[in-house]
Amino acid sequence: MTKKQNTIFFILFGTIANIIFSFFFIILFIAIGIKVFGPQNSTAVLGISFLAGMLMGMIVYRKVGEWVIFKFHLEDKLDPLFVKNKTKKKD
Repeated sequence: MTKKQNTIFFILFGTIANIIFSFFFIILFIAIGIKVFGPQNSTAVLGISFLAGMLMGMIVYRKVGEWVIFKFHLEDKLDPLFVKNKTKKKD
């Protein structure tokens, strides 16, 4: 498989993982928010939980993606996604 195909599969499975992470954090934040603030503030809790859950899902996705790339030595098998360019071009 080419680097481009490997990258597409990595992104596809990463997107599925990102959706799962986001749902997990949204449900977690809703449960905590309703427990802390009570059911009378459920509208605000739902809105804030949705935004916070999406943000946390993206952050965790990024960290897990970097970890998987470095753990399994995928730097040379994927197009650069999360890998920081360690060499600077000289003009």
